[in-house]
Amino acid sequence: MHRLVLSVQLQEKQRGGLRGRVAQKRPAPAANQTRLPKLPQLPAAHILFLVFSGNFIGIVCARTLHYQFYSWYYHTIPLLLWCTRLPTTVRLSLWLCIEVIFNIFPSTPETSLALLGCHLLILLALAFAPAERGSDRTH
Repeated sequence: MHRLVLSVQLQEKQRGGLRGRVAQKRPAPAANQTRLPKLPQLPAAHILFLVFSGNFIGIVCARTLHYQFYSWYYHTIPLLLWCTRLPTTVRLSLWLCIEVIFNIFPSTPETSLALLGCHLLILLALAFAPAERGSDRTH
């Protein structure tokens, strides 16, 4: 058995291993075949914006928000706020307001309404944000 394994390993090494086999089986492109254009690479900030905003839309549309939800979406709020055109004082106020509301226990209809209002304001600000919202903007 040991000899068989060594024999197979030696044959693979002589053929160039797995890379050699893959390279041998890959057909060469035809002369008249057009190559697909390379797609532009999305910036990491844009990908983060897409994921965070999709998650945030889910939060806004949730029927109830438990305190556990805040632990997995609170870190997305700063990026989302800074992708809007809101003044910095409004951004910081919304962030602080959401933090304070989630620290009130038990929740009341007033705190739930205030949280919904903050979320809707952020969502509207994101909807009317400039197109480059996921780019390298830092201000």
